Amino acid sequence: MTAIHAPERRVRPADLGLVVFVFAVARVVDGWAMVAAAGRLAPGGGAFARYLAAVTVWDANWYAAIADHGYPRTVPVVEGVAQWNEWPFMPLFPMMVRAVMDVTGLSFGAVSAVLNPSLALVGVVLLFKLLSATSSRFVAVASAALVAAFPSSAAFQIGYAESLAFALLACLLWLLHQHRHVLAAVVALLLVLTRPLALPVAALLLWHLWRDRRAQRTGLAEAGGRRVLLASVPVLLLAWPAVAWIGTGDPWAYPRAITGWTGFRDSPGGWVGLVVSSPSVPKVAVLLALVAAWLGALRSARGVAWGADLRAWSLVYGGFLLVASGTQTSIARYLLLQIVPLWPMVSPRTGRLDTSLRVAALAVVVAMFLVVGVRWVDALVIPQHPGSPQGYP
Repeated sequence: MTAIHAPERRVRPADLGLVVFVFAVARVVDGWAMVAAAGRLAPGGGAFARYLAAVTVWDANWYAAIADHGYPRTVPVVEGVAQWNEWPFMPLFPMMVRAVMDVTGLSFGAVSAVLNPSLALVGVVLLFKLLSATSSRFVAVASAALVAAFPSSAAFQIGYAESLAFALLACLLWLLHQHRHVLAAVVALLLVLTRPLALPVAALLLWHLWRDRRAQRTGLAEAGGRRVLLASVPVLLLAWPAVAWIGTGDPWAYPRAITGWTGFRDSPGGWVGLVVSSPSVPKVAVLLALVAAWLGALRSARGVAWGADLRAWSLVYGGFLLVASGTQTSIARYLLLQIVPLWPMVSPRTGRLDTSLRVAALAVVVAMFLVVGVRWVDALVIPQHPGSPQGYP
């Protein structure tokens, strides 16, 4: 039986315009905060020089190094301990920046300053389009606007891979919604070559295939697309470790490389590992309450508003963060790709008064996000002084 897709709702230009407006305001506010705080990095420089200094902080230097000279032939090791190196950073973003650098002659910082907000906007628009097809107008506008203004969304403006990853993730979710499985397999591979997300992406694809088969989508094209998507899963898991093996001659190059980073070495098992290694009643209670609340939100009638694939991504990516992310301030940046928690309890009710109250609440939350975002830029994104080890974003 061939699947019949329900007609998509039309996207209202005014709704899309509101989302783009919030995105633009957030980028202006974060850009101002970056220029103001970057005086610590480029004292006496003009606004443009300070902005470029802010764009190229922290891990942006690793991406810039990859764009300039690629990856090393070995993983540096001192006394048996891997040192900081380029291999944990995926290649697609620096390759893209390098291509634009070659065409335009611009620096890594200048290209990133233009490319990353553009990619992030593409992702926000795709997310809005996906939610417009699966939920109400308000859910679509609120979710996209809150991603655009999220406190750590300044990461969309610095030389990190978050913007490209977010755009590819939104594209992947849209393609899965459309059951365009061959294209979804391609985008999934690009995504895991942008950020180290092979495990949650593979889990998402397997869950989607299981759900798709239960829905009895048995058309010839559907079946062929599912086979391609299934075959892509081991490719996603092995692609970058295999490249690192070829590049260094060491089959354990990639696992060895990531142990050189403090978050992996000092926080094995991530946030769950922190609780397990030094258990206490408050830690266990907080972890269990967090997981229970989130599962409850995803399974609630309100959580259904995001659609099956987006909820599945939120579940697998949230679990991945709990066990794989270091217990450090970067978690705020990682949450940009979580998407759903930004507005998990949108009411499905309608009505003029209810809509007015929700719009007012949305405006207040957006404003709060922008204020907190300014503080995040000042305290975390921009080092307190050149070479400072504190405040890693």
